[in-house]
Amino acid sequence: MSKYTSLINDVFSIFSTEEWGLEGINAVPSNFVPDGLEEFARVSVIPSSFGVNFQSISGVLIATIFVPAGYGPKRYMEIADTLDRYLVGKTVTLSSGGSTQFTNSSSLRALGEDQKMPTFYAAEYTIPFSYFGVS
Repeated sequence: MSKYTSLINDVFSIFSTEEWGLEGINAVPSNFVPDGLEEFARVSVIPSSFGVNFQSISGVLIATIFVPAGYGPKRYMEIADTLDRYLVGKTVTLSSGGSTQFTNSSSLRALGEDQKMPTFYAAEYTIPFSYFGVS
């Protein structure tokens, strides 16, 4: 399996666990537009740098958090805290033989009312990662 496919499989395996499902936070891929959700996180995996070998790469995971507009920052900060519990300092290893390791720090930035979906307020959660493939 290629490094990009393995990387995306690692990342989305986190959001497909029963434990994540119990959090009640929908995590969707970057090119997916959900319908009828009151809140969700749109997850983008952005490979951007070389790794330790040809099958490795590093980059950043960006989760754009969408919550109802007009209620203040508390809910998107709670979702960011939940993302931290699942990502910060964690390593995910699937059957591909490689593993994805997240750093020990994340960041959160308020984006404001969403232009395309004005009933939502958006915030951007960011965490760097390294994917280590087997060559």
